[in-house]
Amino acid sequence: MANVKTKLDRRRAKSDGTYNIIYRITNHKKVYTINSGISIFKYHWDSEHSKITTQHPNSKLLNLKLLKDYYTIEKAILT
Repeated sequence: MANVKTKLDRRRAKSDGTYNIIYRITNHKKVYTINSGISIFKYHWDSEHSKITTQHPNSKLLNLKLLKDYYTIEKAILT
């Protein structure tokens, strides 16, 4: 059974100080990462709920994109 988590990749900062949001897929002790294409500052990330805080101006739109991609990955894993 594979697990999917949405995380802020704090290992590598971009030149403008933002960090990428990634999907971390764990399957049989192997870890795969997929970049979501979204990069934000640390203080805009809510790690407890794995989503972008409402302080970000486009939080609703970006959270919706993250959810759609998350469910697409989950659907691909199940088939």
